[in-house]
Amino acid sequence: MKICCIILAGGVSRRFGGDKLTAKFRGESVITRVCHAASRVADEVYISASSSGRASELGKYVREIVKGSIVDSDAVACEGPLRGIITAVKSLNCDRLLILPGDIPAITSDTLGRFVERVAAGKADAGSVVWGNGMVETLIQLVEPSYVAGLAEHICSTRRDVARPSDILRGSSRLLLVYAGNITDEPSELSNINTREDLEALKPRAPLSGFVNSDILLELGGSRGSHFWRAMSMASRGDHEAAALEYELEAGVYAEHGIVHLAAQCLGDAAYEAKRAGDEARAYELRSRGWEMLARLGF
Repeated sequence: MKICCIILAGGVSRRFGGDKLTAKFRGESVITRVCHAASRVADEVYISASSSGRASELGKYVREIVKGSIVDSDAVACEGPLRGIITAVKSLNCDRLLILPGDIPAITSDTLGRFVERVAAGKADAGSVVWGNGMVETLIQLVEPSYVAGLAEHICSTRRDVARPSDILRGSSRLLLVYAGNITDEPSELSNINTREDLEALKPRAPLSGFVNSDILLELGGSRGSHFWRAMSMASRGDHEAAALEYELEAGVYAEHGIVHLAAQCLGDAAYEAKRAGDEARAYELRSRGWEMLARLGF
């Protein structure tokens, strides 16, 4: 199984006040540390950048580690990290694609290896990490590129205004969310850098303990008829009321397993479709439920 890895490096580091990926963490640049960890797990590692200039700048730090860089394609209608992921899927020839954010400098190859092994063993076409409180690391994924390629056009055309990296997880047929406690006993390993203070003391993204305490395998159905796919289909036909209902039903699937992060996103999508259907009261009710879920995660 050939594994390629893309390191998402297109952000502008507004809160950091500079380029956080080139800042030093324990003697090395942040991007160098992440690429080193990935290179011990993946067969090929690439920097995913928003421009050729950005790719060239970061290349100075990781040229001896990575295979190359992939610059976001303007032909991909989605924005942000999702554009980088889809561009990579269309550019690389691999059996699995490991997706990592570039700002998690404490990550180790051991933890990444355990994550990859668990997703592969679960025979899932998409996998991510879930914390004890139901928060999902949506920028850490292991996916089958062929499946993402088939999903990309639907996401970018139907959900362009609200598309997120987590859409890749929600659109899968077989999703494995690996419990963080099964791959690391140090929560700060997955912490990202947002401010210069974070370089001195990483803050855990979420707690290991909580109502989620084991891996969660979900048979979602993918394009064969999951709530997510049906909602996209209905929205594309202009049946926004029906799309809102499907997203609400999808939220129930995740809520049943304690995955409140994805459940809240589904409710936000349901509210968006309800508003497009002209039902402002319904949109407000759905949005409020989503906010309540996110409040449980500290958002």
